[in-house]
Amino acid sequence: MREIARDDHIELIAEEYSADFNELNTLAKQVAIESGIPYTTVDMTTAERQAAGIYERLCIRPAVTFNPNTGELRERHLYLRHADGVREEFWLDKIEARGKDGRVLIVCGYLHLDPLTKRAEIRGHRVKKRVYPIDLPTRVSFEVLD
Repeated sequence: MREIARDDHIELIAEEYSADFNELNTLAKQVAIESGIPYTTVDMTTAERQAAGIYERLCIRPAVTFNPNTGELRERHLYLRHADGVREEFWLDKIEARGKDGRVLIVCGYLHLDPLTKRAEIRGHRVKKRVYPIDLPTRVSFEVLD
């Protein structure tokens, strides 16, 4: 992340993190501080999720399933098309509201990569996608639900 911030001349680091937890010191926030780059959280607060009507849906997103026949626990990565889409639009609105053109490093979960890219491109932004660790796409899959 430090190399990307430096080599790509990043002017803002925006992280999928709620202002509800802004006091926490994440790696993205540390890189921003060390590099002298402005930092912002972009995810919705609990109150904003409630106002948008997506709070309940996000709360019941299953993360782990249990198969009683096999005894197997399985982690499920779910992209919720509507609820996550509302969040991603919010992130872009928040970044654009800063009123500054330039390069932004958005740090978010892998399941947002393609949908967020499409949303940003529709708004006229050029996007360079990066994944860490590099082999993540071969190790993680996710399901899309409405």
